[in-house]
Amino acid sequence: MEKWFDVPEKEGSSVICSRVRLVRNVSDYPFPGKRTKEQSVEMTGRLMNGVKESGSFAGSRVCYLYRDRIPDLDRTAL
Repeated sequence: MEKWFDVPEKEGSSVICSRVRLVRNVSDYPFPGKRTKEQSVEMTGRLMNGVKESGSFAGSRVCYLYRDRIPDLDRTAL
C-alpha cells in the first residue's frame, strides 16, 4: 500500500491534518536546548513513571516514541 506522503500530488487528493498541543509544565528542568543528556533521560523517566502511576491508561497499550529516534519521513507524517 502506498503511503500518501510518498506519492507525488494527485488531482483531488486529500490531506487530513491534526495538531496536538502539549503544554510544558516541568519547572525542574531547562528547555531542551539548555538541558544535558542526563537531565533529558531523568526527565523522560519521571514523565513515563507519572503516566504509569496515574492509572489513566490502565489496561491500555502505551507506546512511547522518542523524537530523535524516528526517521525524518515518519516524523513528518506524524
